Amino acid sequence: MKKLSTEFRLLAGLMFGLLLLLSAGWQLYRSLQDYRENSLWVTHTYQVLDQLNDVRSGVLELESIQRLYFITGEDVFTGQRDSKSAQISQASKKLAELITDNPRQHLLYKNLAQKLEERLSALDKTLQVYQTEGYPAVRKHLISGTPRIIMEALLMQINNMEEEERVLLQQRKTQVENNFVQARNIGLLVLFITLAGGALLWWQFKRDVDQRTSAEAAVRDSEALLKQVLDILPVGVFICDRNGSLTKINPGAKAIWGGSRMVNLEQYGEYAGWWPDTGKRIEADEWGLARTLKSGETILNELADIRCFDGSRKTISNNTAPLHDNNGQLVGGVSVNVDVTEFTLTERKLRTAAHYDETQVKAQNLFAASFERHKIFDGLLTLLAERHGYLMSALYSYDEWYARFRCDASYGLGHDIPREFELGEGLLGQVALTGKSNSLDASRLSLQTGLANFSPKHVLMIPVLYQEHRLAVMVLATTNNVITGEQAFLERLANQLGVALHNLRQYNDLKLLAEQLRSSSEEIAAKNQQLEQASRMKSEFLANMSHELRTPLNAIVGFSEILKDGLMGSLSSQQKDASVDIFNSGKHLLALINDILDLSKIEAGKMQINLEPTNINALVQSSMQVVREQASLQNLQVSAKIQENLGDIWLDEVKVKQIIYNLLSNAVKFTPAGGRVHISVRKIEGYQVTGGRFEHYLEIMVSDSGIGIPEEAQAELFKPFTQIDNSLSRKHQGTGLGLAMVKRMAELHEGSVSLNSITDKGSTFTVLLPWRTANLPGKLRTASNTDSGITGNSHAHVAEKTTDSSHHHSNGELLALIIEDDDQAAEVLRVQLESEGFRIVRASTAEAALAMAGKEHPDLITLDILLPGMDGWEFLEHFKQHPLFASTPVVIISIVADRGRGLSLGAAHVMQKPIARENLTTALSVLGFCNDPSAIQKTALVVDDDPKAVKLVTAQLDSFGYKTLAALGGQDGINMARQYKPDLIVLDLMMPEINGFDVVEALKSDTVTASIPIIVLTAKQITADDRIRLNGDVKKVMEKSDFNHGRFIGEVRRAMAGRGK
Repeated sequence: MKKLSTEFRLLAGLMFGLLLLLSAGWQLYRSLQDYRENSLWVTHTYQVLDQLNDVRSGVLELESIQRLYFITGEDVFTGQRDSKSAQISQASKKLAELITDNPRQHLLYKNLAQKLEERLSALDKTLQVYQTEGYPAVRKHLISGTPRIIMEALLMQINNMEEEERVLLQQRKTQVENNFVQARNIGLLVLFITLAGGALLWWQFKRDVDQRTSAEAAVRDSEALLKQVLDILPVGVFICDRNGSLTKINPGAKAIWGGSRMVNLEQYGEYAGWWPDTGKRIEADEWGLARTLKSGETILNELADIRCFDGSRKTISNNTAPLHDNNGQLVGGVSVNVDVTEFTLTERKLRTAAHYDETQVKAQNLFAASFERHKIFDGLLTLLAERHGYLMSALYSYDEWYARFRCDASYGLGHDIPREFELGEGLLGQVALTGKSNSLDASRLSLQTGLANFSPKHVLMIPVLYQEHRLAVMVLATTNNVITGEQAFLERLANQLGVALHNLRQYNDLKLLAEQLRSSSEEIAAKNQQLEQASRMKSEFLANMSHELRTPLNAIVGFSEILKDGLMGSLSSQQKDASVDIFNSGKHLLALINDILDLSKIEAGKMQINLEPTNINALVQSSMQVVREQASLQNLQVSAKIQENLGDIWLDEVKVKQIIYNLLSNAVKFTPAGGRVHISVRKIEGYQVTGGRFEHYLEIMVSDSGIGIPEEAQAELFKPFTQIDNSLSRKHQGTGLGLAMVKRMAELHEGSVSLNSITDKGSTFTVLLPWRTANLPGKLRTASNTDSGITGNSHAHVAEKTTDSSHHHSNGELLALIIEDDDQAAEVLRVQLESEGFRIVRASTAEAALAMAGKEHPDLITLDILLPGMDGWEFLEHFKQHPLFASTPVVIISIVADRGRGLSLGAAHVMQKPIARENLTTALSVLGFCNDPSAIQKTALVVDDDPKAVKLVTAQLDSFGYKTLAALGGQDGINMARQYKPDLIVLDLMMPEINGFDVVEALKSDTVTASIPIIVLTAKQITADDRIRLNGDVKKVMEKSDFNHGRFIGEVRRAMAGRGK
């Protein structure tokens, strides 16, 4: 075989060499033929180029000959021209024959022939023109350019064809060169093949001999290497021949099987193997290698559980394949066994864990689906029976009150099982006591199932706990072996059951709490009703107490004011001081009561604010007027900065005035002598306010250089009845309500108040109030009404009423009807109104007042709201409905002074008891009752260096019936006072040369003018020294910044009353 193989190889090599030589010779012949053909084509191309050149040169020469003929006129050139035309035609025909093989050139030739014909026709035409018209016509014809254009087109076409032929020439030359090189190379190749073939045959022969020698050695080495490989492989390898005899078993196979006893396939039956899926034993002819030798099939990854020679059990993956010879004949088989015991075990663990997880999910769903204890227990035991084979089970829950476990659920058991046990009693009691699971081999135990006795293999007792609290014990019985991890799974499940039982207990407790909460809510609702009743009783008590307290205070304040103003006769200095003290104390006490009652209203949510258009400048000045006197006594500098052109703002004038007054009075109270108090008012944008809901805000800032407020005390400052220090409480008067009221009233306006203070350096209080105007959107005002008790008043401006002759009765007196059920309050009003020139009638009830008004036709009515029978509101409604009284002014003077309601019902003015005489005078002045007939002849001297100030004061006195004199300097004032002896002098202190102090000294030193009352009206800050200088010499000192008609006229009345006029 080997000899024949070598011969075959040599013969094949020889034949291959001959074929190679024949192929090379044929290729050489083809190359030579191609060389010859391409050479002919090159010659052909040169011929085409020559013909193209003949056409071009012929045309050019023809044109030259014709031009010579035109120039010389000799006929000899005519013959030459015809000869040249014939040559051109001949060359064109030959060119057409040469290019028949080239379609592209043939197309180009057609165009060339056309151009050539056009050129020859043009030459003939030119000749005809010469012969008929002469040289000038020819010259003109040539200059036109038409012949030249035809000639250029012809030459271009010739060039195109030449270019095409040159490209073909280059290609054909290249092909000729390639053919030559190819023929040469093939010739060399033939020579090389001949020489190499012989050498190769010799080399192949020698190589075959060498290969045979080395192959025998390689086989020996390969067998040794294969043995080494098989010996180190971690898998078992079995190799057998076609008869089933094992020719090779590696050490890995012996290690897997625990030894080797097999020699051939007939011994397979001696080994125990099982199919993993079914557990069926593997027969001898079912092993993979036996099936491969029988059918030739390849088997991959076939699992089998085996019992090894040493008695151990393993799982193997069997892979078998047939072995074939070169002819494809089956010569044997190979089997590779892989030990997959650990892998299979891991896979089984994963499947078991997934099974456990699925059970836990189902159990969690069961726990979450019901709040009924028996459904949870029964469902859990059923789940364990169906999925894990615990066909008998019971669940004992723990009763904490009796320390016993009672059977609440069972599965697959009869009625003879223990129904309860104590903690620590028996195995179940010990499990419950220790909180540790127990597994019992119960092969000898017999359980009654109801049909027959049942003997389980294992019984598990598992405690159910939640945070070390005993809840239940679960008992499970099974006929299967408890696999590894089963008990841990059941303990986790018991923990989940513990959480579910705890949640169930919480749910039941929550239901109980909900029931208790419902009961408590009903009790709270009942108590709330009681609290509401108590709140109503408190409100009624506050209303009654406010009336009971204010009624006597009204009399005290009213009569003390009448006494101190001298309306009931002159008093001694001591009596006057006492009446002043009574008046001030009464006012102070009344202010405290009002603060307490107002705070109670605010905290009860019953305080409302009445929005009305307010001049903020006048409001601030009026508030400052109250504190200036006290500031002057303490030598404090009080200043104000108010933004110009603020216009009117809608707010509750009374409450905002109280805010400003409280802040200013606090600043004055806690600022040492020589300090300063400053108030600034401006309009700011809403975005500058944190959390601002309004487009603009009114900012009121009151700053002082006082004692300051410690930071730790600032948080308590706005609480009612709170002051910053007990020592201050003893040093300064007050209840601690002022700042609390400021905060509450600012909040009623939907505003805020803030504080910035440094100890011993001063404080700054900032109040922010929403800027509301007359064109405020109704929606915003409505929201304010609802949320903050804000009410708008379309009648905020009190229309002035001019008294005409119809108001005077036959005797010329004005008639005032006082509607008041309290005698003391009525008496105070009588004295005050009589001092203003009114005749008084009184009615104690609203019904009597209606009758008396129809009879007396009063010019003015004062109305108390709290009246027996019909109250003041009802009276006002009835009164204003009568057309006769529609224009009669009604002034409400009552403890209950609802300004918005009063004005809406037609009241001309609303005032709160006790009513100061100054305020009453101001109100009467606004209503037009300011003319005093008895004062017509009185004279007043106004002394001021400012003409505008003189004009203003003069206008006020003129409206009061005074005859006024004006002096624009101190000396003029002294001279006019001595000359005219006026009844009243209004004096400015700040004048050039002779100031107001000099005027006072000069007039008081003169007996003629010493008794004339003097009212000082000045822009100067009055110091304590100034007051000492003026003490006893002037009736009143008023600052120009506090000047207003009502107050000024009130001071005039008071000054004149002191003279008995």
